[in-house]
Amino acid sequence: MKRYEILIYILYILTIVDLGLTNYELSMGYIVEANPIMAFYANQGYFIFSAVKLFFNTVCCYMLYFGIFQLEGRKRKVLIFLISLLTLAHIFLVLYHFYGIFFLT
Repeated sequence: MKRYEILIYILYILTIVDLGLTNYELSMGYIVEANPIMAFYANQGYFIFSAVKLFFNTVCCYMLYFGIFQLEGRKRKVLIFLISLLTLAHIFLVLYHFYGIFFLT
């Protein structure tokens, strides 16, 4: 398994963790959804919100995973860098969720 494949799997797992933490914080009233599109779905219910968020994240990870095979050379390296950056950003997002749950509530 190549490094970028592992990063995409980690990114997908982090999006699922983010989904769970976001649902928990929304249900407890700790946060409001900042994304207006996702806020609409959050107002429709947690199941709808989860399904939509998971669908979009799955599609994005799928596009990253299979898009990497279509690129060569410099473009492929740029995409691998962007995947690394997205994974790092999601790590900080999940840590921020935990910080909010444990220290701000």
